[in-house]
Amino acid sequence: RAAKLKYFAEYSDHLCVARLYDEWRAECRGRGEALQWCNENCVSLTGMNSIKDLRADYKRALIEAGFLPPHSSHAEDGTGAWDTHSDNLALVRAVVVAGLYPHIARVRNPDTTFMQTAHGSVPVALGAADAKQVKLYTSQDGRVFLHPQSGNFQVPFFPVPFLAYNEKVSTSKIFLHDTTMCPLVGLLLFSAVLRVRHRERIIELEDDPMTALRIGASPRVAVLLAQLRMEMDRLLEHKFRKPQLDVSRETAVVGVMHLLKTLEPH
Repeated sequence: RAAKLKYFAEYSDHLCVARLYDEWRAECRGRGEALQWCNENCVSLTGMNSIKDLRADYKRALIEAGFLPPHSSHAEDGTGAWDTHSDNLALVRAVVVAGLYPHIARVRNPDTTFMQTAHGSVPVALGAADAKQVKLYTSQDGRVFLHPQSGNFQVPFFPVPFLAYNEKVSTSKIFLHDTTMCPLVGLLLFSAVLRVRHRERIIELEDDPMTALRIGASPRVAVLLAQLRMEMDRLLEHKFRKPQLDVSRETAVVGVMHLLKTLEPH
């Protein structure tokens, strides 16, 4: 776990794996080097090769569906137009959240404590020891827990109080495996259902009111988000019907990209 933590950032186990893979590809030229690197970083060579094969399969599927040009099958990752926004990590996290939804847990961060100084009260900075005070909940299970192997296990405070997770495993407790902090804009725009409740000043995500995620928002902001969501849905439907269609310069897409890059915490 310690070896993997040096690649952990952006509150995301999924991005950690992506960094591990990119480093592995960059550093290793032959099987001997690849195996040595995996041993030094406590990573499975079989796992790295499986990721390599899955990425190749996914690229082929995108080419066959018309979302990528045929020549892209021979291009190195990171060199094509399809990788233009790969450095927008808030966008990448939003894509992860869209793929994992509705696997979302709500976070309750530790209460802020204050220390008296000559200049008044100042908040006490949170440290790794405070991570144990972070509490997670899902609508189906109530209290759940981060698996100790998760990089987020050591995080004492999450700027956005929602985590997407890959799976839940019930042993002595219900543990969440492979988690990523949700970009709030991405969660609102790429979740399954968005319903605005004007009187309560909230946005609900989900069909069933009993299990819906509820996020506070002013009526004006909620309406603007709902309209942006409708426009994004329309553009995505057009893109699915005509994969070669370039929607990257559409106003809604540019707006979403800007919101993700400027408003989301890093």
